[in-house]
Amino acid sequence: MDGYAGFRAGQTYSLRVERRDDGTVAIALDHGSPRSELELSQEKFEKWFRRA
Repeated sequence: MDGYAGFRAGQTYSLRVERRDDGTVAIALDHGSPRSELELSQEKFEKWFRRA
C-alpha cells in the first residue's frame, strides 16, 4: 500500500544496523527518525537476520 507507515510501493529501503557495547543491536530505516529504532539482543538479531 502506498504511503503505509511511510513506505512507498516500488521503492527500496536501506537499514542502518548498530551493534552497541551493551550487547544489543539497533536497527533503523534510513528514512526513519532515531526514535523509530528496533532494539533487540545480539542473539535475536543473529537468529532473524542471517546472510544467505
